[in-house]
Parts: sequence; C-alpha cells; structure tokens
Amino acid sequence: MTVESDRSLSIFWRITGTLLMVSVFFVSPPAVSGAGVPETVAQQLERIYDTRRDLQQAFRPDDWTAIPSAKTSGLADLEDWARKYGYKEYPDLLAGYAPAAVPAAETPTPKPLVVRKTALAPLLKDGAQFDFSKLTADAVFVVDVASREVLLARNSRTVRTMASITKLMTAAVALDHKISFARMVTMAKEDDVGGAKLQAAAGTRLSTADLFYAMIVGSANNAANAIARSTGLSTADFVAAMNDEAAAIGLASTHFVDTSGMDPANVSTAEEIGALALEVFEKYYYIRRSASTAKYEMILAGQKHTIKSTNELLTDDTNGLIVTGGKTGYLEESQWNLAVKMMDYRGKTLVVVVLGSDSKKDVFRDAATAARWVWNNYRWVRR
Repeated sequence: MTVESDRSLSIFWRITGTLLMVSVFFVSPPAVSGAGVPETVAQQLERIYDTRRDLQQAFRPDDWTAIPSAKTSGLADLEDWARKYGYKEYPDLLAGYAPAAVPAAETPTPKPLVVRKTALAPLLKDGAQFDFSKLTADAVFVVDVASREVLLARNSRTVRTMASITKLMTAAVALDHKISFARMVTMAKEDDVGGAKLQAAAGTRLSTADLFYAMIVGSANNAANAIARSTGLSTADFVAAMNDEAAAIGLASTHFVDTSGMDPANVSTAEEIGALALEVFEKYYYIRRSASTAKYEMILAGQKHTIKSTNELLTDDTNGLIVTGGKTGYLEESQWNLAVKMMDYRGKTLVVVVLGSDSKKDVFRDAATAARWVWNNYRWVRR
C-alpha cells in the first residue's frame, strides 16, 4: 500500500535525518565490501538498513516494502525512502537515488489538494496493503473528496500524456468565458482533427449546449474545438488561457497544447489530474452535469441522435457504483486513462485517476478495484 502525503511526513524524516547526520559523518563505514570491491547501490542501501533500527521498524526485511504506519505514509518501500530522503543523508546513495536535478524547493501542493482539517479523517486499517499487481494502470491516484487526503497512489507524479481528459480544462475555460448554451455555432472544417467526433459536416449549425455535451459525454474532438472557437478567442489564446488556469491552481507539471487532447504533448500527472477533477467538478455546474450524463439526445442533420457516455462506469447499471462525474481519455501514446468521481453507499466520495491501463475494459476495472479497496480498508474518524 502506498499513500502519498509527503508533506505531512517530511518533517519526521528531516528530524530523523538531522539527528543522524552527525553520527553518519563519524561512523559511516566506507562504501566497499569486505573483499575491497566497491559496493553496489543496493548493497549500500542494505548496509544502511542494517544499521538503522527506525528503518527496520518501517520496512519489511524480506522485500523492503513499507509497513503501513504514519511514518511510512507516502512511501512504497525502502528504495522510495532512499529516493525521497535517504540520498540527502547518505552521499553513498546519491548516484543511485538522487533525482537528476534536485529542485531548490518542493513543488507547492495544488490548491485543490490542500487538506481540509474540518472534514472527517480517513484512517487506514492496521495491516492493510494494496496489491498494485491487480491493476494494469501505470499510475493511480485516489483522493478523499471531503478531506482532500490522498488515500492511494502509485507513480502519481510521473508526467504522462493525458489525452481527452484535456477536455475538462477546455470546458472550464469556455465556461469562464461565459459561453451561452443557447447560441448557435457553425461547424468549421478545421474543427475536425480526427478521433472521436460528431458526424457534423462543415457548415452544420449546432447549439453550444449540444457541442458542450458532445465534448464531455461523447468526447467529440470537433465539438471541443468548436466550443473553444465559440468563445471568440484564437486557438493560441484559448490554449494560453488553459495553461494560465492550470498555473493558477498549482498544476506545475500540467501543460496544454490543444483543446481536444489529440496532441500527445498535452501532459499532466495522475496527482494533478486528480486536482483538476476536484476543481472542475466542484466549481462548474455544467461540467458536473454533463460528466454525470449517461446519454444525451440531440438533433443532428434533422434526425434524433443519441450520444452515450464514454465512461462505462457511469453507463453500467449493474456495478453498484454511484458515479457523479468522469472523463475518459485514449491515445496510443497514453493508452487508456480515466478520471472519475464516485461514492459508496455511505456517501464517502472519492476522485480516482488511473492512467495507462492496458485496455478499455481494464481502465474501468482498475478504477473500480482501487475505489472498492479504499472503501473497504479505510474508516472515517473525527480528528
């Protein structure tokens, strides 16, 4: 089980490291084996583990995985500790575990992920540990909506292509520019960039409402481009506004280059996508409404046309999940992505992000598996 809350634990490791720095300076053994052969990085880490009782109490001796506790929150295993804290204490670990460039200061917490101390606190059951082999996703991030506490995370700060999850920011910027849902928009040839789209030829007139729902419910790329164009902004200015909004809420690793998500250069992390989902689902009524709509009917070319949500957790009436928002994404470069907001029968609401799942079926199964494990292994208590 990994739980990312580096911010709440960094003080613990800093104090521990400060106390040990002096003793390490004087008594740390040389980085060579008994035979005089230079140690590998793994051997150096093992030697450190053998001399540190606090590390032995925090990580299992057989595989170095974290023993769930407040001290290991945000750490997957001993090597994760080495990457985040150990290399700062032990010069021998610099070569193997230090980041390529150590930042001068920690990246600020995205504003939507600032913990809310007034909410009930999620508390992990003793001994509970998530088996990440159950997921095909490369990255997962689960956050409690009420408290903003991170409950499950893996590779959640790795920058990846976000694909059509991009459209959540497109929708937000369009709403910020006061688009009128009653306005009629003429489809343009340049709106069609391939991928999922409305079968609406250039010159077809559609309401902004129909385009907005087609963009979120059906993930139509030409609808996203038409929505952006309807604001009167140039494509460059609209994308700049998307990046300005990302910066305003603290999404330091998120960058947009188009409005549909078709370009693989639209990138973010699972953590920051979780923050974006929290922000837009809370702030914008029409994003909440469209992202929780299973089917949307419209008139296209004089005929009734039904758009079914690409989020199959929402359209499946048999899975027992209460889905209150979500956005899918797929490109060959990203594989299958999903950001989804859902709650259990107790009203415990989560935002779950899974990135890089192997298949369309897997992305929904991965998200449901992560959510159910959290609901089953956390309890919510007064602080």
